Amino acid sequence: MRRRARPVLAALAAASTVPLAGCAAGPPLATTVSTIPNERLHIFWTRVRATRDGVLISGSVQRAGMNRIPLGGHLHIDVRVDGANAWVSKDTGWTGNLGSRVRRTGSFSTTVPVDAATVKEIRIAYRAGPDDI
Repeated sequence: MRRRARPVLAALAAASTVPLAGCAAGPPLATTVSTIPNERLHIFWTRVRATRDGVLISGSVQRAGMNRIPLGGHLHIDVRVDGANAWVSKDTGWTGNLGSRVRRTGSFSTTVPVDAATVKEIRIAYRAGPDDI
Protein backbone atom coordinates (compact mmCIF):
# COMPACT_ATOMS: atom_id res chain seq x y z
CA MET A 1 0.00 0.00 0.00
CA ARG A 2 2.88 2.40 0.68
CA ARG A 3 4.30 1.88 -2.79
CA ARG A 4 1.06 3.07 -4.41
CA ALA A 5 0.88 6.19 -2.27
CA ARG A 6 4.40 7.42 -3.12
CA PRO A 7 3.70 8.30 -6.80
CA VAL A 8 0.54 10.16 -5.78
CA LEU A 9 2.38 12.11 -3.08
CA ALA A 10 5.21 12.93 -5.50
CA ALA A 11 2.72 14.21 -8.09
CA LEU A 12 0.97 16.38 -5.49
CA ALA A 13 4.28 17.82 -4.30
CA ALA A 14 5.35 18.64 -7.86
CA ALA A 15 2.00 20.27 -8.66
CA SER A 16 2.15 22.50 -5.61
CA THR A 17 5.47 24.01 -6.69
CA VAL A 18 4.27 25.10 -10.17
CA PRO A 19 3.72 28.88 -10.25
CA LEU A 20 0.33 30.17 -11.36
CA ALA A 21 1.03 32.11 -14.54
CA GLY A 22 -2.60 32.86 -15.45
CA CYS A 23 -3.28 35.24 -12.58
CA ALA A 24 -2.50 38.69 -13.99
CA ALA A 25 -4.79 40.80 -11.82
CA GLY A 26 -3.56 42.57 -8.73
CA PRO A 27 -5.33 43.13 -5.43
CA PRO A 28 -8.75 44.86 -5.37
CA LEU A 29 -8.63 48.64 -5.84
CA ALA A 30 -9.93 50.90 -3.08
CA THR A 31 -12.20 53.08 -5.21
CA THR A 32 -15.85 54.08 -5.12
CA VAL A 33 -18.11 51.89 -7.25
CA SER A 34 -21.67 53.15 -7.73
CA THR A 35 -24.34 50.95 -9.27
CA ILE A 36 -27.26 52.88 -10.68
CA PRO A 37 -30.56 51.25 -9.55
CA ASN A 38 -32.89 49.91 -12.22
CA GLU A 39 -36.29 48.20 -12.02
CA ARG A 40 -35.30 45.51 -14.55
CA LEU A 41 -31.73 44.48 -13.62
CA HIS A 42 -29.96 44.32 -10.26
CA ILE A 43 -26.15 44.62 -10.08
CA PHE A 44 -25.46 42.95 -6.77
CA TRP A 45 -21.71 42.29 -6.66
CA THR A 46 -18.70 44.10 -8.13
CA ARG A 47 -14.93 43.85 -7.95
CA VAL A 48 -12.27 46.17 -9.37
CA ARG A 49 -8.66 45.08 -9.89
CA ALA A 50 -5.59 46.56 -11.55
CA THR A 51 -4.15 44.67 -14.53
CA ARG A 52 -1.40 45.27 -17.07
CA ASP A 53 -3.98 46.51 -19.57
CA GLY A 54 -5.90 48.82 -17.22
CA VAL A 55 -8.64 48.20 -14.69
CA LEU A 56 -10.58 44.92 -14.64
CA ILE A 57 -14.19 45.45 -13.55
CA SER A 58 -16.24 42.33 -12.90
CA GLY A 59 -19.40 41.41 -11.06
CA SER A 60 -22.74 39.66 -10.99
CA VAL A 61 -26.21 40.65 -12.12
CA GLN A 62 -29.71 39.23 -11.85
CA ARG A 63 -33.18 40.11 -12.98
CA ALA A 64 -34.74 42.55 -10.50
CA GLY A 65 -37.65 40.98 -8.64
CA MET A 66 -39.63 38.61 -10.81
CA ASN A 67 -39.76 41.02 -13.72
CA ARG A 68 -40.95 39.07 -16.79
CA ILE A 69 -40.18 41.68 -19.42
CA PRO A 70 -37.66 40.36 -22.00
CA LEU A 71 -34.22 41.42 -20.85
CA GLY A 72 -31.75 42.66 -23.44
CA GLY A 73 -29.34 45.54 -23.41
CA HIS A 74 -25.95 46.00 -21.82
CA LEU A 75 -24.05 47.43 -18.87
CA HIS A 76 -22.60 50.90 -19.31
CA ILE A 77 -19.46 51.55 -17.25
CA ASP A 78 -18.09 55.05 -16.61
CA VAL A 79 -14.68 55.57 -14.99
CA ARG A 80 -13.62 58.96 -13.61
CA VAL A 81 -9.87 59.43 -13.86
CA ASP A 82 -7.90 61.99 -11.86
CA GLY A 83 -6.88 64.92 -14.04
CA ALA A 84 -9.36 64.22 -16.86
CA ASN A 85 -12.34 66.41 -17.72
CA ALA A 86 -14.44 63.58 -19.15
CA TRP A 87 -15.39 60.09 -17.99
CA VAL A 88 -13.90 57.06 -19.75
CA SER A 89 -16.81 54.86 -20.88
CA LYS A 90 -17.09 51.23 -21.90
CA ASP A 91 -20.03 48.93 -22.59
CA THR A 92 -20.19 45.24 -21.80
CA GLY A 93 -22.69 42.42 -21.70
CA TRP A 94 -23.16 39.59 -19.26
CA THR A 95 -22.90 35.84 -19.60
CA GLY A 96 -25.60 33.52 -18.40
CA ASN A 97 -29.32 33.17 -19.00
CA LEU A 98 -31.37 35.50 -16.82
CA GLY A 99 -34.57 33.50 -17.28
CA SER A 100 -37.92 34.92 -16.26
CA ARG A 101 -39.20 31.95 -14.23
CA VAL A 102 -36.18 31.29 -12.04
CA ARG A 103 -33.99 33.89 -10.35
CA ARG A 104 -30.67 33.22 -12.07
CA THR A 105 -27.47 35.20 -12.03
CA GLY A 106 -25.14 36.29 -14.79
CA SER A 107 -21.60 37.59 -14.65
CA PHE A 108 -19.81 40.40 -16.41
CA SER A 109 -16.18 41.32 -16.84
CA THR A 110 -14.41 43.99 -18.86
CA THR A 111 -11.11 45.84 -18.86
CA VAL A 112 -11.08 49.63 -19.11
CA PRO A 113 -7.74 50.89 -20.49
CA VAL A 114 -6.83 53.47 -17.82
CA ASP A 115 -4.04 53.74 -15.26
CA ALA A 116 -5.33 52.09 -12.07
CA ALA A 117 -3.57 54.62 -9.84
CA THR A 118 -5.62 57.49 -11.33
CA VAL A 119 -9.11 55.94 -10.96
CA LYS A 120 -11.32 58.01 -8.63
CA GLU A 121 -14.83 56.65 -9.19
CA ILE A 122 -16.69 54.01 -11.21
CA ARG A 123 -20.38 54.04 -12.19
CA ILE A 124 -22.16 50.97 -13.57
CA ALA A 125 -25.65 51.21 -15.08
CA TYR A 126 -27.97 48.92 -17.02
CA ARG A 127 -29.13 50.25 -20.38
CA ALA A 128 -31.93 48.52 -22.27
CA GLY A 129 -31.06 50.03 -25.66
CA PRO A 130 -28.05 51.40 -27.50
CA ASP A 131 -26.21 54.42 -26.14
CA ASP A 132 -27.09 57.77 -27.71
CA ILE A 133 -24.04 59.13 -29.46
